[in-house]
Amino acid sequence: MRERFQVLVIPFMFSEELTVAIFQRSDDQKWQFIAGGGEDNESIIQTAKRESLEEAGIEQNNKFIQLDTVTSIPKKHFSEHKDQKGFWVIPEYCFAVKLESQSLIFQRNINLLFG
Repeated sequence: MRERFQVLVIPFMFSEELTVAIFQRSDDQKWQFIAGGGEDNESIIQTAKRESLEEAGIEQNNKFIQLDTVTSIPKKHFSEHKDQKGFWVIPEYCFAVKLESQSLIFQRNINLLFG
């Protein structure tokens, strides 16, 4: 069952300067960070870690940092929620994940931009 929240995960590295990974979707070519919805009673952090592993091969033992940023996305943008009653928006919780190397694995034929 799809939970009523989303996560956004920003992979980064920091040595002498900040490096951030941005991904290009294969379906519509838009650039974005890792994103996805909770499943089957997952916690918010469990969702962030699962999506990071699924979309970029980021292991769960990396340091995940929950950010203060939370946004609201209208439920009409999510097919599994748009006909449900009793709510209007899906909250999206943001995380940063510190990477120890640039080794990312792509599961969905996506491009990557480090900048």
